[in-house]
Amino acid sequence: MTELDPRLNAAPETIAHIHIMGICGTAMAALAGMLQQSGYTISGSDRQVYPPMSDFLAQLGIPVF
Repeated sequence: MTELDPRLNAAPETIAHIHIMGICGTAMAALAGMLQQSGYTISGSDRQVYPPMSDFLAQLGIPVF
């Protein structure tokens, strides 16, 4: 069995901004919050934007388009 190089799973240091599609889903909104806490700038888009996830993202200051 061949082992994978761990560097293949590392995020490039040049990534500063992440845009998440489907951000108003429960899991994606939680992921957005965790990524923001890790220091990334986050934005997102979704076809259906409604509470409570839209309120959660607004409280975090994450723009949703």
